[in-house]
Amino acid sequence: MFSRFRLFIFGLLGISFLISIPVWAQSSVPLGDTASGNVINEAPLQPHRPAADGTSGAAAVTATGSEALFGNPAGFATDKIEYTALSADGWLYLRPIEATPKLWSLLTAGNLSIPGMTDGLTSEYGAQGLGSGASATIGLSGKGLGLGLSIVTDGYFLGDSYPDNIGGHFQTEVSFVGGFALTAHLFGAELSVGVDARPFARIHAVLNNTDAARVLPKVAAGDLSLSVLDGVPTLNGYGLGIDTGVQVRTGNIVLGASIRDVGGTRINYAVHNFETVMQYIGQAALPPTSTQTVDVSGYDYVVPMRIALGMAYHPDLGGTARYFDPRFFLAVPDVLPVFGGDTSIIDALRAGLELRILSGLRLWGGIGVNHYSAGIGLKLLFMDLSISGFEQVGPTVPRSSGISFEFAFRF
Repeated sequence: MFSRFRLFIFGLLGISFLISIPVWAQSSVPLGDTASGNVINEAPLQPHRPAADGTSGAAAVTATGSEALFGNPAGFATDKIEYTALSADGWLYLRPIEATPKLWSLLTAGNLSIPGMTDGLTSEYGAQGLGSGASATIGLSGKGLGLGLSIVTDGYFLGDSYPDNIGGHFQTEVSFVGGFALTAHLFGAELSVGVDARPFARIHAVLNNTDAARVLPKVAAGDLSLSVLDGVPTLNGYGLGIDTGVQVRTGNIVLGASIRDVGGTRINYAVHNFETVMQYIGQAALPPTSTQTVDVSGYDYVVPMRIALGMAYHPDLGGTARYFDPRFFLAVPDVLPVFGGDTSIIDALRAGLELRILSGLRLWGGIGVNHYSAGIGLKLLFMDLSISGFEQVGPTVPRSSGISFEFAFRF
C-alpha cells in the first residue's frame, strides 16, 4: 500500500508540474495568463502556507514572523526575531471533499497509470483544473527586519479529454525578499509601517493542446524528466516587486492593510525554447533577449497589484491561554475587485480562527460566502508540521481549491 501511495503522489506531482491550461491554442495572446489589450496579467507566485490557507487568507494581513514575508511587511516589527532554517511547502490543486474519495479509490484499486488518474479525475478539469506546487524558503523576520530567499514551482492542467484536449503551464520563480519596518506610538496605539523589495527571476512554460498531446504520452510511458518539455516556448525574465503595509495595535486588536506588487510588477520577459532556458539556468543565467524565438516586446507582462484590509482580535484569557488561546480574524484579501464592481464586499469578506492548544497544537478554520477552509498544525521544539484544506464553493477558477502542507524548522 505504501509503495502505491508513493507512486501515486510522485506521479501526480510530476504530471501536474508538466501540464495545465488549454486556452492558448485558440488565443490571440502569444503566451501568458489573462490579457487586456497589450497587458498580460501574470499570476502572483508565492508559497501556499497552511497557516494562511487554513484561515481562508483572513490572517495574512495582520501576520507577523515568517508569515509576514509573504503577507504584510509591517509584521517585521516584532520584539523577537524568528529564524526559518527551512520551510518546505507543498500543495495540490483539487477540491478536497470531492477529490479525496476518488484519489483513494484510484489508490486502492491500483489504477495509478497516468490515463487512469486523469480519466478518474475528469470532473476536476472542468471545475478548476488539477495541479500541484512546491517551495523551499529560508529567512528571518523580527526587530524591524525581514529577509528571505524562496524557490517556488507551480503548475496545473485542465481540459475535457485525455490527452488531446488538455494543456497547461509550468512556472518556477526564485526570489529574494528584503525589507524593514518602523514603529511609532501614537495616541496609545502602536503603529508599524513596513516595506520590502523582491527581485526575482521567473520562467513560465506554456503548453497548448498540441504541445500537451505530444508531451503527455511520454509522461504516461514513465518519462518524468524535464526533457519532455523540449521545444515548448517558455517565457523567462526578471522583475522587481515592491510591497508595503501598515499595522496598528491597540489593546487586543490589530488592524492591518497591505499593498502587494505596488503599481503592478512588470516582468521583462523573453521567449526561448525550454531546453535553451534550462541550458542557461545551468550557468546561473537566463538567455539573452536578442536570441528569443518569439517577439513579445509589444506586450506588458504584469503581476497585478493587490490591496488587503483586515483585523485580528486576541482575547486576553490570562492563565487559561496556556491551554486554550484563540485568535479571530476578519479580512478582505483584495479590495480592488470590490472597488471595480467585480464582486461585492460581502462576497470578498473572509473570517478566520486560530486556536492554540497547550502551545504546541494549532487549529485553523476559515469561511466566506463561497469559500471555507480548515487546518491543523503541530509545533515540536523547532519543528513545525501543518496541513490545511481550502475549497471554493460553486463556480470556481483555476487553483482556488486545494490542500497545502508544510514541514519547517523555526526558532
